[in-house]
Order: sequence, then C-alpha cells, then structure tokens
Amino acid sequence: MRLKGRPPLPHNLEEDCFVLRLIALAVASLLTGSGFMSLGADLTFGKEVTVVEDGAASQITLLGGSVAEVLIRLGVTLESRDEVSPALTTRVEDGSVITVRHARLVTLTVDGVAGLYWTTATTVDALIAELDFDPETIQVATEGETDIPRSGLGLSIARGSDVAVTADGATSTVHAFGAVADALKAAGLAWDEDDLVSPGLATSLADAPAVTLTRVEAATVQRDVETPYTTVYEDADSLYQGQTQVKTPGQVGIVRQVVRQTFHDGQLAAEEVLSEETISQPVTQTTLRGTKERPAGAAPEGVWAALAQCESGGRANINTGNGYYGLYQFTLGTWRSLGGTGLPSEASAEEQTRIAQILQARSGWGQWPGCARRLGLL
Repeated sequence: MRLKGRPPLPHNLEEDCFVLRLIALAVASLLTGSGFMSLGADLTFGKEVTVVEDGAASQITLLGGSVAEVLIRLGVTLESRDEVSPALTTRVEDGSVITVRHARLVTLTVDGVAGLYWTTATTVDALIAELDFDPETIQVATEGETDIPRSGLGLSIARGSDVAVTADGATSTVHAFGAVADALKAAGLAWDEDDLVSPGLATSLADAPAVTLTRVEAATVQRDVETPYTTVYEDADSLYQGQTQVKTPGQVGIVRQVVRQTFHDGQLAAEEVLSEETISQPVTQTTLRGTKERPAGAAPEGVWAALAQCESGGRANINTGNGYYGLYQFTLGTWRSLGGTGLPSEASAEEQTRIAQILQARSGWGQWPGCARRLGLL
C-alpha cells in the first residue's frame, strides 16, 4: 500500500525550522507595519477574523496582521504536514476566515497489509471518502463517526471479494468478507453438517473465487433382491438330439436388504447395505437334453421349404460365422427371444421351422425381406 505525503524530516529539526519560520513571519509583519500596530483605518476599526481549526470555529478581533500572527495570537501550534488556508503570509481583512487542518498519522491495514498514512480527515468516515473506498463494499473495524485524534489512530479495512456461489441448481455472485462460510451467508444460504461445501467453510475468500454447496440427503430403504438359480442337464433318449425340455423349473431366491442411500442434489450418489436377510433360497432347474437320432426326411415342406432353400440352401446346420445360423438364418438374439436354446444351427430342422413359424406369426414375412419378395410373400 502506497502512503500519502512526503517523508518527514528528522522530527526535532523539522519542528524547529517550522516554528522559527512562523515567528519570522510574525516579526516581519510587525516591522513592515502590517501587524497589530498598523496605522490608518487599522487603528480605528478592529478586524474580526474567524479561525476554523479541524472544524471548530473561534473568532478574534485585532487591528491587522497576517494569518501567521492570528494563529500565534490564538496559540495554534502547527506541524509540517498541517494545512492552512489562506497562506501564512496572507494579510487578514475584516471577515477573513482561516482554515487549519491538522495532519494525523493513521496506521492503516487494508486486507491484512499494514502501512502508515497521513491525513487531515478528522473522522473515520471522512478518511474512507478520502481513500475513495465505496462504503457499501468494505468492512471497517471502527465506527464511521469515530474521531481521529491528532495523536493518530489504528484502522483496519477489508475490501471483500466478489464470489460466484453455486447452490440448488443456480449460480449467483455476491460480495462478501472473510471466509467461504461468510459468502454462503451473504448469498442467503443455510446448510447442515451433511452438506458438502467446496472449498471448505474456513477457506479465505481471497483463495476462493468460486464456491459450491452440494445438498446431501440420506434415506434408508428396504428392497428384495433376486438370487439367480443354476441349471443342470440330464440326457434323455426320449428327445431327439437338439431338443430340450424343462423337467424341474428353477426359481430365483430372494434376499431382503436394508440399504442406506445417499443423494447429492437429489441424485443417487452412493449406497451402503446395512443388513441382509434371506427370504428364500434359489431352486436349481433341471433340463432334459435329447440324445435320440432324428429320422431322415424331417425337412420342412411347402413354403417353408422354399424359404429355407432361399435363405440357406436348405442346410439346417449352416454356420458361416457372419452371425446368422441355420435354415432361416436366425440371429442368436432372435432365436433365444423366441425360446430357442443353444445355436440355431445345432437344432433340428423341425425345431428351426417351429420357431420360424412363431416369428412369422408375430412379425410377418418381413423378417426375411429378400427371400419373401422373391417368393411373392411380400
């Protein structure tokens, strides 16, 4: 912080020079006839002079003289940084007003940086105005009406910071002093110990141009979670190769959980399982898998035979590695969504035709667009 005023002379030398100069001015005015014993109208009519010293007015009536003589007559003591108007050598007239403003040394701390500042302001408010600070954007540790004595004063000023505060889905800019907690208060926000504040509440605003408040809420819920069952296979000579049949259906198990859920600004951020209780155990599924060889001549007939010939050349076991399988070139996802197991190319022609018929009944001939048009089905 730059300080106002010129560097002082060594104290004793400066004061002695100034006092000698003031005495010399008074003596000169007496010798030149401009002082108290001046001739003419000065002998007949006294001159009324007002002296305003740091805002306090006093009056004196005298026959004549200079500003310096008037101040000596009134016992006004001046220091080198004091301001006098008009100048000390000015001859006074009836009705003259002399203004004296004594300098004060203020130990001034602004945003934690201390320095010395000379001023003729007599109150803290006047000093703030002289420093050109906006009273609405600063904090002063001393009341504005406080007088600044001639012996000086210590004064602390905080200019604050403009801070972007984000909370509850909106961002606003506030002018605040101190720490992050003060910025939140300036924004009219309340928070609890669970909420997240970044940076921390005690962080100085000088290091926090932006502040984020995240609302944290917690809830405890109960839910049932399924435990999958396993499947075991049994060979069955009553089924053709490629055929399967569920012997014992499987059942999922149920585990009841008590869960603590944590939400950040309404969005689920974390879960913690507090307890678990098994309601039911999973039941293993048993599936029969055919081992009997199929008799010859089980290929599809009619329109289905024609469609199979178009799609795959009538080859039930075709798997060219392009993601399509069997007589009707099923994708694996379509095959399994219709109840097929294993690969389509591993199933019998009869099973492939059965599932193709289910697909056609649900979605039409458009499932085989090229061949269906060629066969006149579209």
